[in-house]
Amino acid sequence: MQNGFQLPAFYGYAEGTGYVMSNADGTDAQSLIDENGVYVRALKFYNKAEQMGLVDPESTTQNYDIMYSKYKEDKFLFSFWPWLGQAAYNTDAHKKDGKGFMMLSIDDMKIASKGAQPNGTTTFIGVGEKAKNKERLVKFIDWLYSPEGIQAAGSQTNGAAGLKGLTWDIKDGKPVLTDFGVKAMGGESVNVPEEYGGGGYSDGASQLNVSTVLNKDIDPRTNAPYNYQMWDSELAKRDTALDKDWQEHMGGARTTMEYLEQSGKLAVIPGVSYTTPDEDSVISTTRGQLKTAVVNACWQAVFSKSDDEFNSIWSKMQKEVDGLGYKKVYDVDMKNTKDMFKARQAIEKEYASREK
Repeated sequence: MQNGFQLPAFYGYAEGTGYVMSNADGTDAQSLIDENGVYVRALKFYNKAEQMGLVDPESTTQNYDIMYSKYKEDKFLFSFWPWLGQAAYNTDAHKKDGKGFMMLSIDDMKIASKGAQPNGTTTFIGVGEKAKNKERLVKFIDWLYSPEGIQAAGSQTNGAAGLKGLTWDIKDGKPVLTDFGVKAMGGESVNVPEEYGGGGYSDGASQLNVSTVLNKDIDPRTNAPYNYQMWDSELAKRDTALDKDWQEHMGGARTTMEYLEQSGKLAVIPGVSYTTPDEDSVISTTRGQLKTAVVNACWQAVFSKSDDEFNSIWSKMQKEVDGLGYKKVYDVDMKNTKDMFKARQAIEKEYASREK
């Protein structure tokens, strides 16, 4: 269950390799199905919420669109992600009324944050050997790495501002969103002018879901970050009743990241281009069998009616996966996790020496 990884992330744990959960500094690696581990503790938390009647009963059947519409209609208490609750509900009108989704601080939290990978990510863009128009494809890839391409292709998923002249422009030497851009970035359904091709803005946005640079990197055309939310013009808008109330609770910090950095509540995971090696077919087949058993148990446990029922479901699943060969898969994942730790230590050491 993907949400099972979210609560551990508040305490420095990120999705590890396979059935291993690991923390940011490499001091702990544990089995995903350990009843005393951070993942199962998260499932128990959800189950407590279920027993209190706080979990959406349609969680097992609804699709993303239905869930998103509930956020827009103020039918949820909590959002794991800012691009979900805030994007759906935090309209200007709601924020002026002091309503909206904002980050709340947990006293002992230290949020896992995946650091930038200085040697590049494991995602790459290539041109196929049999491509008919290689030169044009190479030009397109070059454009994706240009300031214009970064803004245009990253506007759907990476916080970039979109097309200059349409969603943003320069005013008094600094970038600002246009009226159209405010609506488009705010999630409203808006139609693009005919001069840009017409149609709905979201329909024409890039579907590549690729980030060629960090969105906090500086656009040389504007001397401001590609991420419009970091522009001075946008930060100045954080003066609604909701913003002011949140800032007061956060010691005057203007943004979530500013608060987390000032309060020391970030557990940065060193960015490393580590890829798990290919595994043999027996391990892969076993992994598929384990997945079915574990995923089913997660959902059943979260929606169980008592602590005893939860423990019974989990114990039964543990016995089942042991019989399927869980230990062999777990041993592979643990080795990969330790190799990943070594790669992180190496990249830390390399860049620490460069700074000296």
